[in-house]
Amino acid sequence: MIQHVCICERGCRRPLNQDRAGGWTSGDQGLFFVADGIGGHYSGETASQAIADALAGWWNSAPRTMSLPAVQQQLQSLVQSCHSRIRQVTPPGQQCGSTLVLLWLSGRTYTLLWSGDSRCYQTCRWHLLVRTLQMTVDDVVPATNTLEADQGKLCRAVGVGRCLLSMRSGEIKRGSLFTLCSDGIYKYCPPERLHHHLAKARRTTLLQSGARNIEQDVLASHAPDNYSLVLVRPAR
Repeated sequence: MIQHVCICERGCRRPLNQDRAGGWTSGDQGLFFVADGIGGHYSGETASQAIADALAGWWNSAPRTMSLPAVQQQLQSLVQSCHSRIRQVTPPGQQCGSTLVLLWLSGRTYTLLWSGDSRCYQTCRWHLLVRTLQMTVDDVVPATNTLEADQGKLCRAVGVGRCLLSMRSGEIKRGSLFTLCSDGIYKYCPPERLHHHLAKARRTTLLQSGARNIEQDVLASHAPDNYSLVLVRPAR
């Protein structure tokens, strides 16, 4: 059985929570996501909620016997449909969007889809060491050959521009722990602290304590942004 825990909070300074996060499991299959509404634009929570609702609907209606390529195709199509729907309800002259990281588990395989800078990490044993590796690549303007003011800005999101999705899949390493999170987590929990908490959570049966430890580090930084975190332990 897959274990998972989710935290999705407003933080200390933002008036609204524009994040949505969650997951569903059945046996050795599971679907998990973090959607981070783009701040500073029109109604980012609308975009995140549209994604959450679409994923819930898909989970409740999709047959559990689909092949991996069929699941990948359906999830990509679903995100593209969300993208079109968000654009249709956004007033002219406004931008409304959300980053997305999505994890599908089935047996010993995983699929990741993402757009934007929400991340997925995998914590597992590599040779003799336990490591936490970032599995996604942030869709942001690179530091080279661009104006300094634009460096680090989002260049992909669901609902904005062209919805370009990245995808990777593979076999799950035994003893892995997957972490999905918004930038409200990894910007305010230092990498070494994040790895410490995840490596400890990987060894324990209770994921809730690991999630709360990470949250405490974010709160120690006064949580200036919304923050979302999903920890997932695949079926053994």
